[in-house]
Amino acid sequence: TEQYKVEVKIRPYGEDLRLWLDYPDYTGIEDTPKEKPKTTGSVQVPQGTLIRFVATTNNPLKRAQLRGEGIECIDGVDSWGPEDFDQTGRIFEGTFVAKKSCHYVFELIDADGFDNYTNHKPVTYNLRVVHDRPPSIKIMKPARNVMMTPEAVLPLEIKMRDEYGIKDAVLKFFKTKESEEFKV
Repeated sequence: TEQYKVEVKIRPYGEDLRLWLDYPDYTGIEDTPKEKPKTTGSVQVPQGTLIRFVATTNNPLKRAQLRGEGIECIDGVDSWGPEDFDQTGRIFEGTFVAKKSCHYVFELIDADGFDNYTNHKPVTYNLRVVHDRPPSIKIMKPARNVMMTPEAVLPLEIKMRDEYGIKDAVLKFFKTKESEEFKV
């Protein structure tokens, strides 16, 4: 029989994905250090976190697209062409802002026109966005209404909690039947 040469082409896929997380200032969480990126694409972050990434693929690319599954969950650059890849055609980078929880994928088309999504499901990453809840405040003392003289000192015990900490608190109160506001 005749001999045939068969060349097997491997679909493009992501070999490496590194993430750096820049958290919103109000959280007080330190950003990911440049020298210690996250090496998984699945992350849990506060809403508004800026996610910077560098992706490396097995084949030189013609195009890459970032797609969030579901309602718009990311803001930022979501498509890359030949001018956006490094000289090997295998590395690209970008940023996006986490808006809502979703799954996201990188759809890749290599230089030969093969893709990672036709009749195939690309690697899916999970983006879990945690919404900032309001702080909880509980007045421990006094436990009920108290009658006092104008010169008396009112003992207060207040417990406050917030998942990102409390930077500042202000107690506002009003005299009964008067509109004058006092701050402590």
